[in-house]
Amino acid sequence: MYYSEKAHEQELIACGSYFDFKLPIDLVAFLRKYNGATFYEFEDTGGYRFLSCQELVDENRFQQENFGDDWDEHMLLFC
Repeated sequence: MYYSEKAHEQELIACGSYFDFKLPIDLVAFLRKYNGATFYEFEDTGGYRFLSCQELVDENRFQQENFGDDWDEHMLLFC
C-alpha cells in the first residue's frame, strides 16, 4: 500500500468548497490522514486507488462536464 502525505487544511477547504461541503465525514477523516492512497497496482493498467483532494475535484469536474445533463449531482467519485 502507498499513502500520500496528509491533506493540508487549505486543500480540504478547497475540496469541500467544490462539493458544497457535502463530503462524507469518513472521507474527510481519511484525507486528513492520507490524502489519497494506492492499495495495489497491476502493470500500470489496473489497481485500486483513493483520490487525493485535488484529484477528487479534477475527476468529478471532468466527469460532470462529459456527462452533462446525465450527471447525478449526488454522486461522488472518490477512487
